Amino acid sequence: MSNTTIITGNFLQIKGLDVDWSVVGDLDKYFDKAGLRVKSIKFIPSATDDIMVIKEADPGYATTAALVTAQTATAPELFRVKCVDIYDQRIEYFGGVGGKIMRPFIDVSDCTFSTASNVRVEFELA
Repeated sequence: MSNTTIITGNFLQIKGLDVDWSVVGDLDKYFDKAGLRVKSIKFIPSATDDIMVIKEADPGYATTAALVTAQTATAPELFRVKCVDIYDQRIEYFGGVGGKIMRPFIDVSDCTFSTASNVRVEFELA
């Protein structure tokens, strides 16, 4: 199974995180490489102790999905959470009403999921 990315209104949802995900690799035809204007990021875990890490891709370097993932060791973190149980959904807000421009990517090797197919990440776009 691979990731499923759904865009509905101002929401972008990624389901089934069993492979890396990035704006450049998964959303080229929808969004400018400048990034997304994000108001919030929400993580819905699959179980206790799930860990989600979302990092920021370097705009000068992030021209392909492979190059984005190659940055994982040095990229700054935008979002990091560890959930205490399956109902512990976490949300973080960015930049007030206008959101914040970001180039998020998820390298699944940075994360810990009990059941990757049940994990979801939701971006609220400005």
